[in-house]
Amino acid sequence: MQSSPKSFSELESSRPAPNKIASNLMLGMATAPVLCLLTGSQFLGKLLTGLSQSSEDVFRGDRLPLLHFPQGSHKATAPEEEF
Repeated sequence: MQSSPKSFSELESSRPAPNKIASNLMLGMATAPVLCLLTGSQFLGKLLTGLSQSSEDVFRGDRLPLLHFPQGSHKATAPEEEF
């Protein structure tokens, strides 16, 4: 069986247009960076949330030392030195 010879217009219609090839290639090349950007932004969001919770724990005051002030008279003089 021999196929009938195709005319030039039939050959042109069977090939994809060059701009379609370029757009498909650009779409394929842009997919990986976009996925990496989305994954990285999720990771960065979780990291910043964890850091903000940690800083909130530090500034809450649970781990700060208690200061005991003397209950004596309120003098404006310097405290006496103990030897």
